Amino acid sequence: MRQSDGRIPIKKRLHIANEESRYTTFQTCRGASNIDLTVLNNTAINCLQDWAVYDRESCSDHNIIQYALGNEAFQAAEINNIGIRYTVTQKNMMKFQERVIQTMQQIAGETAMTVKGKDTLDETLCRRLTKAPNIEAAVDELQAVLDHACRSSFMQTGPTGKALWHKSIPWWTSRLTTQRKEVNAKRRRYQRTKENNKLCEQRKEQYLASKAEYAAAIRWEKSKSWKEFCNVTSATNPWNAIYKMAAGETKCATHISTLRQQDGSLTTNLQNTLLQMIQKFAPDNNQEDNTEIHRQIRALTRTPIDTEDDEEFTVQEVANVVLDMGHKKAPGEDGIPSEV
Repeated sequence: MRQSDGRIPIKKRLHIANEESRYTTFQTCRGASNIDLTVLNNTAINCLQDWAVYDRESCSDHNIIQYALGNEAFQAAEINNIGIRYTVTQKNMMKFQERVIQTMQQIAGETAMTVKGKDTLDETLCRRLTKAPNIEAAVDELQAVLDHACRSSFMQTGPTGKALWHKSIPWWTSRLTTQRKEVNAKRRRYQRTKENNKLCEQRKEQYLASKAEYAAAIRWEKSKSWKEFCNVTSATNPWNAIYKMAAGETKCATHISTLRQQDGSLTTNLQNTLLQMIQKFAPDNNQEDNTEIHRQIRALTRTPIDTEDDEEFTVQEVANVVLDMGHKKAPGEDGIPSEV
């Protein structure tokens, strides 16, 4: 949001989340100011954390604003296990259960138990579940506890979390990295020059010139990478053939096949063949042509799902599904294996 009328946030019951910082949100050759605002309502203002102006070059007159909303974003980043696999052994399962019990008891503020076994783990989980404010909070808490216990009990295989979050772009080069560091250094040097106005203007000109060169280098590398991508052979770049077909440089012979229609005749062209296939595999939804089976199916779709036959899943049914999970199978997004 840009500054216009300071009375608008008060009228709309909004809050400005900008905090004091040595960097401004907007900076140009004609001056600098905090023209960019982060405006939140009463609900979001309690969830915002760590508002700050990012000290990196943005290739724009507007600087980058970074902040976090609530604690869920940090928890999700910490338990992101995509690509991580755990080596589960019978020896480590006892250690895993002990870690789960200890972690749950620490969260609940209880005294550590000396009794070990499956019953103790189930009792701990049940007590914690009854104290949770809602089912979503209980699930998130259990997910974090299981992830912590898996990390501290089992060996991990696969890529680490650092490799997941730092994916390089194909056109980035070491030269751009050096230029980015130079631009950031000149920017900090210019912003820290307060007493000498002449020196401040000189360093400001150096920073703006370096910033323009850095932006031009990025555009040039992007264009160069795209041209190289378009010139790759068809064996490694399937889009190359599509570009040639769109330009009319390649021509493919159309193979026309025939189908026998209901009257015994054969289709004569590709359009009639496709029309015959559509009528066969995707017929019109005409209720007048329905058979008795179709009428029964339509009647079932109109029946409300809240009937006497609809019953809640029992504990035994859920337990049977969990026990039927195969071992040594790929885990889901949470990374927790089925053995756990």
